[in-house]
Amino acid sequence: MARLVCRICQKQYANYTCPRCNLRYCSLQCYKGHSVQCTEAFSRDNVLAEMKNVEVSKETKQKILQALQRQSEEGKESINDGLFLTWHGGTEEEETSISDETLQKLIAGAEVTVADLSLAELKAFKRAVASGELCHLIEPWEPWWLKPGAKSLTLGSQGNSLVQPLDSTSNDEQESTSEAPLPPSQALPPLSHLSKLDPSPLLPVHLIDLLYSYCFVMRLYNGEWKDSPLDAAMDLLATSKVLSQSAQPETVTEVICYCSEAVCSPAFRHAGGSQLSLLLCDDTAALLRIGRPAVVRALADLQRMLEASIDESKKLKMVDTKKESKLLQAASRKAFFLMCWANQLGDGVACLAALVETEKERRAESTESTVATARTTTRTTRTTTKAFLSAAGD
Repeated sequence: MARLVCRICQKQYANYTCPRCNLRYCSLQCYKGHSVQCTEAFSRDNVLAEMKNVEVSKETKQKILQALQRQSEEGKESINDGLFLTWHGGTEEEETSISDETLQKLIAGAEVTVADLSLAELKAFKRAVASGELCHLIEPWEPWWLKPGAKSLTLGSQGNSLVQPLDSTSNDEQESTSEAPLPPSQALPPLSHLSKLDPSPLLPVHLIDLLYSYCFVMRLYNGEWKDSPLDAAMDLLATSKVLSQSAQPETVTEVICYCSEAVCSPAFRHAGGSQLSLLLCDDTAALLRIGRPAVVRALADLQRMLEASIDESKKLKMVDTKKESKLLQAASRKAFFLMCWANQLGDGVACLAALVETEKERRAESTESTVATARTTTRTTRTTTKAFLSAAGD
């Protein structure tokens, strides 16, 4: 059978077909670029399907209802004051309040989807989201490595769970309160079983790269990467130079610089910028200070993310098996090797925290110096401009 060429790039054979427009394509990148309508519709359908499976507690429903009621009351007050929503420069005007029918559905506990909202209600809901009014409904996520129980985490010598006596439950209670990820399910092998060569002296630097990237993804996804493992894994690879490009950074400065550039890139422009990049240095140092139990758990969670992304890509059948899938598998192997190395290093990983903290202080001072220089330049420019205008007036 003759093989068709991808209709997007026209370079590779087309192994996939868009289920909406029947266009033949070769990879995920081509699929994303072939039609905005198809990709947005696909994402919308997936989100709606996922939302139907989500069980919302009564407390959450009550909070959402209260927020919608406040939005409705504000809309009614604006109507009484003669304020309306003007449509795109036209003459038609419509109220921005939530209808009584929608409120009654919420009170009765019935499911309300985006399709049930009128155009005015949908616009009001989007404004409430954009303004941050609904943000208080989402509890701020506290990283597990910053909780008090994280300092009491334990781990067996082979990286798996430490067997506790039957009459001692204190460690189990402390680990449950920290909400830390589970350690590896099986004992980690020694490095001599994985490679006959001596470990590279650059592994400490590579470990910092992985931990920094892991902390970023966890904060980016509010600790819930399991809802979108493939997206989380791709964001992880976008941040980690070691996992995505087989790079060999030689210094902590090089690692933090690259990771910070990725975090501050346009792809993550809403994440937090330079302030977040400095906060991630604190997160990385916190993991290292706790020591081997926290570092091994973090790397185990990172590897589970990569393995879950591989499984999801196989189900979607949209990832090019010769490129993206191999990249994810290679990243998973690197994470496992570094996890075995960190476990064998033991308490020595805690010494790396000082390197990250020193680099963070250096970058913070550099940022302050840059801001001060920019302010001085701005003041000088304004003074020069005023002097020039004054001389021109004379």
